[in-house]
Amino acid sequence: LGDQLLALAPVGLSSPYTERYSDTMRLYYTNGLPTVVGLDVFTVTQPGVQQLVVSPNQPLILFDLDVSLEWDASYAPIYLDQLEYDLKKASQYLYDFSDGQVALGKLNVYQKADNWGYSHLVIHANNNFRPYAYVNGAVMTETVDLDQPLIIYDTGQLHMGSTWNRYGRPGQSIGDDWPLILAHELSHYLFGMLDVYLGFTEDDFLVTVGSCSGSAMGDVYNPNNTEFIFNDAYWQNQAICGDTLPEQVLTRDEWATIRTWYPWLQEPAQTLSGPGRIPYELTEVTTHD
Repeated sequence: LGDQLLALAPVGLSSPYTERYSDTMRLYYTNGLPTVVGLDVFTVTQPGVQQLVVSPNQPLILFDLDVSLEWDASYAPIYLDQLEYDLKKASQYLYDFSDGQVALGKLNVYQKADNWGYSHLVIHANNNFRPYAYVNGAVMTETVDLDQPLIIYDTGQLHMGSTWNRYGRPGQSIGDDWPLILAHELSHYLFGMLDVYLGFTEDDFLVTVGSCSGSAMGDVYNPNNTEFIFNDAYWQNQAICGDTLPEQVLTRDEWATIRTWYPWLQEPAQTLSGPGRIPYELTEVTTHD
């Protein structure tokens, strides 16, 4: 009595999604309603059979990714423990960004550059490496943007250094800086997002844009930038987000971009500053010899 039960009912994918994402993505319908602090789920109040009702309005996508370290970290168990923590923390941030609809699932960590050319995430031995990701790099084949036919995405990887902090100091990881920027880069890699702190001039020169706040694709170290924007009036306002790279190039807000590639996800009706944690063990990290 008192246990809280979360049901995950697997949903089969149809073409072109099976071709686009192969076995990287798992889609579930659930009975969990995301809240600021976690999930509102079924609570056991009496013994016997418990009926859990799932709904397509409460989806969850788990991404199973391969991770490759450039070096053999078996002699540094503290680093491997920290890496497992950071990967799970990045999953938590992704869960927050997506209002409890996306997290990392099964993560296989390889060492000494095993599987380097084929892993989704590669971690360089360089301790001063600036993170970057191929936009929509999780696709398995060349994929044309559904709204902008001149934009074509292809298979790529997400690159991280062995350490990272917001100040770019070599060899130091400060707090959650590493997993937080990984979640930001995963948003490029998995969702096809572009940075809102960049834009184009009339002469097609890249410039910085500082007016678009609230987005995890901005300065992710600002605690107010932990969501994806869905409000069209806010997004298209030239004084706020109208001059950003994603609006200029993709001409759609961030949740519209997410739903372009993952139509099962539900665009929020209002801003949810959470969930603050994943209350279930959705992310599993396996480190190979």
